[in-house]
Amino acid sequence: MKSALDIAQYFLHRVDREAGDTISALKLQKLVYYAQVWSMVLRSQPLFPQPIEAWRFGPVVRDLWDTYKAYRYKAIPIPNNPLPPLDTSELEILDFVWGRYGELSAHQLSELTHSEPPWQVARDGLDTDEASDRIIPLDEMKTFHAAESPWGELAPQKQKIWEAIVYQLLCQSESTKTVLDTSMESLKNALLDAIERSHPDYTPTMANALTEAIETSDKTPAMDADEFRDCLTAQ
Repeated sequence: MKSALDIAQYFLHRVDREAGDTISALKLQKLVYYAQVWSMVLRSQPLFPQPIEAWRFGPVVRDLWDTYKAYRYKAIPIPNNPLPPLDTSELEILDFVWGRYGELSAHQLSELTHSEPPWQVARDGLDTDEASDRIIPLDEMKTFHAAESPWGELAPQKQKIWEAIVYQLLCQSESTKTVLDTSMESLKNALLDAIERSHPDYTPTMANALTEAIETSDKTPAMDADEFRDCLTAQ
């Protein structure tokens, strides 16, 4: 399992400093918090083992605070070390969080966490400015945010999995399967026809075959050979 510091590295590397973007210790804390939140919602497991405490200015990972507290509200520079290796599911979560929260300011993210039950419940009974090391439970994060989990905003890989499940369920019905199979057969035939027509010998070969058929026919055709050639070329 990765550490909270590993997860923070991802966000520090994502900042487009050439475009003038910055990231402070406060914003970094909130992004790491939401990474843990959405990992619980979408994977039912945490990204990192460190607890998240309900501080006055929102959720905080103490290890992260100790590492970057010297920057306070200043911009944290890009790390000298490379991004730690992350597996596909971890990257999907982090990409999702960056896309959803990356444009928000540190103040906006802090206000957002203050408006949500996980932080509020953890600080229940405390004064606004009172210090606290109370832990925000993982199940509280998951329960609240699961209600706003939008399928449309899930990472593409999870969308593909969902679509595959729906297809399998549809195929349980014999009539539905027949319709799907027929549609796939029509699509295949259309593709094969397009491939055949793209061949440079297609038009002259078919024209010759049709001309021969017309000329050897016992019946008077509805159109002559030249008309057939023109019709075929127009396709």
